[in-house]
Amino acid sequence: MAITNSCVRFLIWAKKQGVSFEKVLTLGHLENQTDKEIIDILSKKNPGLIDPEKINWQDFFADTVFSALGAISLESLDYSGYENASLKYDLNEPIPSSFYGQYSLIVDGGTLEHVFNFPQAIKNCMQALCMEGHFIGFSPANNLMGHGFYQFSPELFYRIFSEENGFKIKGLFLVAAGFEVDATSWYEVEDPKSLRERVTLTNCIPAYLMVVAKKVADTEPFNNRIFQSDYIIEWEKNNIQTSQPEITRNPTLFTRIARKIFNYPAKVENLEKINSRFFKKRNY
Repeated sequence: MAITNSCVRFLIWAKKQGVSFEKVLTLGHLENQTDKEIIDILSKKNPGLIDPEKINWQDFFADTVFSALGAISLESLDYSGYENASLKYDLNEPIPSSFYGQYSLIVDGGTLEHVFNFPQAIKNCMQALCMEGHFIGFSPANNLMGHGFYQFSPELFYRIFSEENGFKIKGLFLVAAGFEVDATSWYEVEDPKSLRERVTLTNCIPAYLMVVAKKVADTEPFNNRIFQSDYIIEWEKNNIQTSQPEITRNPTLFTRIARKIFNYPAKVENLEKINSRFFKKRNY
């Protein structure tokens, strides 16, 4: 769990979008894996958004990196105390109501894929944010099997951070590179619901997602059941009610969906060549 050069680039981009670093909670006590030279370059390119003078380069952890980004208050949360997190709590369990609405920003720098009860853990994050607060996540997406319990898809985050759950995604990008690489090219990922088809990827190098979502309403998360968007589309086409989905009786439905899974060519780094409608290259 760490803040890398690529993470800082994204955090600066998020700050440009109006993300407040006033009161920050990080999941895990994040390490500082940034380079001073890169931070100096970023500060010159983004005047006023990050102050390198506030970073203690002798500190193993990234606390002062968040101070450099404008954090007034910073807490870290972990299950145990082995990395000296300021708060100890098991995210598998519901958080106490005293945590509700406490933070302007929650940053997951590589924790949620290690929490078995992921739905509860992400719900905890959503509830702990104040109104107009933001969640920022850096999560494994592909070719990182064994890193944690899970690898995540864009579909998952689009369905979680929906208006029905009181959120709106402000940016979701895929990086086709290892976490240690200072990636300056990101791929903006479209919502599968808007495309009305699955956003898939087969490649040969690690890939991870960077997401920022804003809390726009004080809504109880997951009051309504969450379904994958292309199933909803198929159910609507076939006039199947999601309250009693008897889709196992329609094998042709599964055949059509299964064909979509294997319908895209496999490439390695240039994701636009896989499908330019899915992935829009952005340079930062």
